[in-house]
Amino acid sequence: MKNPTFRKLKRKGLAPIRYRGPDQVHHGWIEKTGRKWMYLRLIDRAPFRTRVPVAEIKYIAYLGG
Repeated sequence: MKNPTFRKLKRKGLAPIRYRGPDQVHHGWIEKTGRKWMYLRLIDRAPFRTRVPVAEIKYIAYLGG
């Protein structure tokens, strides 16, 4: 998605999130959730697709309903 907005993400059925990483806070959305890993698409990072363990769900805040 070229210019992701809150409205575009909601239309596609994706959940906009705020991820508090080890270095700073990132915004993006969850692409896929597996048994052990979650794949996040973060807007302000160089490798946009990031793999994090499911145990880090406590560092994710969902934005909007």
